[in-house]
Amino acid sequence: MSFSSRLLSRSKQLYGSQAILNQQHAFPVRYYAKEAAPAGLKGDEMLKDIFRDIKQKFETAIGVLRKEKITIDPEDPAAVSHYAKVMKTIREKAGLFSESQRIQCTIEEETQDIPDARTYFLKLQEIRTKRGLSDELGVEAMTMDALEKVEKEIKQPLMRNDKKGMALLMAEFDKVNKKLGIRREDLPKYEEELELKIAKAQLEELKKDAVEAMETQRKREEFKDEKEVDSSASASAAKASVFALVKSENKTTGMMMMIKKNLKSLSFELQKSRYISSSKIPFLSLHTNPQDHKYEDIQVDAIYNIISSSTSSQNLKQSLKSTGVFLSNDLIDKVLKRVRFSHGNPLQALDFFNFTANRRGFYHSSYSLDTMLYILGRSRKFDHIWDVLIDIKRKDRNLITPRTLQVVLGRVAKVCSVRMTVESFWKFKRLVPVFDTSCFNALLRTLCQEKSMRDARNVYHHLKKGFRPNLQTFNILLSGWKSSEEAELFYDEMKELGVKPDIVTYNSLIDVFCKGRELEKAYGVVEKMNEEGILPDVITYTSIIGGLGLVGQPDKARDMLKEMKEHGCCPDVAAYNAVIRNYCIAKRLDDAYSLMAEMASKGMSPNATSYNLFFRVFSWSNDLRSSWDFYGRMMDDGCLPNTQSCMFLIKLFKRNEKVEMALQLWNDMVEKGFGSYILVSDVLFDLLCDMGKLVEAEKCFLQMVEKGHKPSNVSFRRIKVLMELAKKHDAIQNLSEKMAIFGSSIRAPESMDEKECSDPVPSL
Repeated sequence: MSFSSRLLSRSKQLYGSQAILNQQHAFPVRYYAKEAAPAGLKGDEMLKDIFRDIKQKFETAIGVLRKEKITIDPEDPAAVSHYAKVMKTIREKAGLFSESQRIQCTIEEETQDIPDARTYFLKLQEIRTKRGLSDELGVEAMTMDALEKVEKEIKQPLMRNDKKGMALLMAEFDKVNKKLGIRREDLPKYEEELELKIAKAQLEELKKDAVEAMETQRKREEFKDEKEVDSSASASAAKASVFALVKSENKTTGMMMMIKKNLKSLSFELQKSRYISSSKIPFLSLHTNPQDHKYEDIQVDAIYNIISSSTSSQNLKQSLKSTGVFLSNDLIDKVLKRVRFSHGNPLQALDFFNFTANRRGFYHSSYSLDTMLYILGRSRKFDHIWDVLIDIKRKDRNLITPRTLQVVLGRVAKVCSVRMTVESFWKFKRLVPVFDTSCFNALLRTLCQEKSMRDARNVYHHLKKGFRPNLQTFNILLSGWKSSEEAELFYDEMKELGVKPDIVTYNSLIDVFCKGRELEKAYGVVEKMNEEGILPDVITYTSIIGGLGLVGQPDKARDMLKEMKEHGCCPDVAAYNAVIRNYCIAKRLDDAYSLMAEMASKGMSPNATSYNLFFRVFSWSNDLRSSWDFYGRMMDDGCLPNTQSCMFLIKLFKRNEKVEMALQLWNDMVEKGFGSYILVSDVLFDLLCDMGKLVEAEKCFLQMVEKGHKPSNVSFRRIKVLMELAKKHDAIQNLSEKMAIFGSSIRAPESMDEKECSDPVPSL
């Protein structure tokens, strides 16, 4: 056996699962040596030097760990801080890089041959994405804005060897840093925060491994008649506490192996031992997420950032391929969910959806399909919706479910008539595997939610002969009525058909009676439920709470919260919101505030609906100050406003001509991805145009377009008129081209037979 084979075999025995070295790392690792490396080492000598170097660093790390007391408690800041200091000591003594230094080294290696500033920044963005880092401060966007400003001034692309141009860019960077509150002297603090986050993540992994190891030891003791290996690490101690103290080798062999496993990723990654900074552009934009992401969450961030920053379909494909991330169904589901709730660009999301769908043997999940259709429908990309559905039908029509119908019909119903909604419903007849009552129920639910109960009733009576109404059908039709007479008619028809009611049926009836201030009837339904052995749930009580508020009994409604607990039904956020609503209607805001505090004390966070109850009162009283303060509190609490919140606020800002507040709300929407751009922008553009803020209006217009949302024609015309008066013809041309990109027609799938797509629509 050759020397290299013996050395490799012995190394595996001694040091377990340490890094398997690639020959390409042989040269860089020589820089770890204190003396100059001899030239031309080959074969056994090269491997010998590599393993000697690794062994030396490993023994250095173990020597430090034997002297230190490490508490494996990731929730204890002191334990995390101490662990980070120990790791820092190991790096310093072994000559290893910190995470920040590794990032800097990566940048240096991958950007040294890039001549221009723009490509340099794009490479930085790619590096950030691959390493799972997030740009929460929006530095990348500010950086590109600064670059565009400089290039516009020098009237040519900025090259990194252009000293004058780079000086201008550095001046712009100083402004960016000042705006963000970043100072050069604070960089060590940021690096320390990064190391603490890494230390916490590593302690969490160690904690998990420790518990697993001790549990394995416990099971061995249960099933094998063996002596206890380590009396200080018993199974009971593992369950009682995960605080493991590293004191000596004979008591902590198992723990040492886990720390060695951890060191593999932190301390023994082969790196260059020196960093020479020749970069002419400061590294500003890499900040880790303050939360400790799991690996998959980091992947979601990375893929989402690629989608958001892609400039073309080809660019997106190349970026996705270069990541090396396996795009599983679960990962795709999460990425599309992120796009949806961040109001990402629908066409970029569609490129991602199509790229993943075109892989051989891959099939999207129903969740991915429905989410993609929702994203397209929200932006009125109906042509693309039908294209996606036709393609899915060819691959696997079982993915098209009643839920899919409801998603598509819901978006159509928001902007189209009942007739067009029903026509779209009939198009699904040749798309879904089975066109049955569940599809019919999806149509009825859509009409109840997006149109009116009267429309749902009319469509039901016209189409019910073609379907067989079931319990879900009647539960849909019973919910939402303001007139108890209409609800009772459906309830009677339900009994005639022999359909047995359930708790949803009874809750719908109770809700109708409470909204109609018919509390006696509501209590009668509750008694009937009890007779049939159906216990009232939180929805039942919430409806009654709302009814008590309508008849002017908010205090009795609050007492209902106690009654719920006595009957074993815990109030939820919706129940508290119902009581808060009663106090807001009665203008007893102090009682409403106390209820919000009570919610928080019980571990329930107020949601957007909770805040909207107050925004409504502030809007009625034109209380701008309270609205603004409450909005700040909402954001500080981490509760993102919904569309209703935004509309209360933007209308109040317009009424009081508060441009700065309106722009702050808009910028928060763009940055954090909440609210409806289309609805809010109409009011915002009205305000900006009324106040003559043409520059701000143009900027908001372009931000909206970049997000993939079409401004209304009315808003476009208002801005266009002001631009014509200001003789900004180039800007008019630019906005006109942006508007021309959008289209919102609803068409039948071309590949379908005309007869199939034109089933008779009943006269409504």
